[in-house]
Order: sequence, then C-alpha cells, then structure tokens
Amino acid sequence: MDVLKDDETSVENAIKTSFDLMIQAEHKEAFVLMSVFPGPFKSDAAEAVMEACSIPGTVPGSILRSLKNRSLLEQPRPRIYQMHPLIQALAKKIGEAEYPDLVAAGQKLACAHFMSCLAENANRYWNKDSCRESVEAFSANRHNLESFLQIYAQGREQEDCNLKES
Repeated sequence: MDVLKDDETSVENAIKTSFDLMIQAEHKEAFVLMSVFPGPFKSDAAEAVMEACSIPGTVPGSILRSLKNRSLLEQPRPRIYQMHPLIQALAKKIGEAEYPDLVAAGQKLACAHFMSCLAENANRYWNKDSCRESVEAFSANRHNLESFLQIYAQGREQEDCNLKES
C-alpha cells in the first residue's frame, strides 16, 4: 500500500512491483515483448513474438494467462489480448533499459509474422468467394499491419543506405 501512496509514480511503481514479483524469466521477457504491439493482438502473433525469448521451451499460452492473471494484459475477446497504455509504456521503458536486444528480436519476428499475414490476406483476396473475408481480416488487424509494415519499410531503407555507403 505504501507504493500506492506515492503521488507521482504510484501507478508506475504498482505495475513495476507486479513485474518485479515475477519469478520466471520467460514471463518477464514475454511481458516486455508484448509491448511491441501497438494495440490489440491475436494469440498467434504473441506466440510468434515469444520465439525471441531466451528460455527454450517457452509455453506461450500459459504465459499469456499468467500475464492476464497479474493484470498486465487484458483479454477483451477470446484469443485477443492487449496492454493498457500505462502498462505498455512501462513495459517499453523496461525493454529499452534492460532488454534492448530482446525487443529488437521481437520486432523482427512481429514484422515477419505480419508480413506473412499480409501475403496470406492478399492471396485470400484474389481467391474466389473470399474477398469479403480478406477485407474483414485486414480491418481486424489493420493497426498491427500498418505499424509493422512501416517498421519493415524503415528497416529496408536503412539496409539500402548501408549498401550505398559500402
């Protein structure tokens, strides 16, 4: 309760306390990794990003449930998760300070996942009787697709600049 009495950083300290009480390293890593998503994300996207965890044999489903039980993730619908903006800000702050390589790896995996989703969605769009399904799938994931497409494009620009300099 002392943490909650502190005026300026009380919410941050409460969230940080919940993070610090996590014993298993893979839960801490997964918490930081979930901050790469700009908004709601499906469990399959979370599973793809959790491949960046340094602990082999990480079980995404149980970790997502654990983060949800600790109120570090919300589950607005089945198989859909999201982080509250305040919690996400702290997770990003922890990620930048303590896990920068993990966050970078998570972003790459998220980019690969969503580029694959984009390609599958494009193929579905051109198939007979699945155009509407494709548009609905794109709309449901639009915020992630746009965000990671932008990150992917920036990475490609950076690679092109590095090649020109060589």
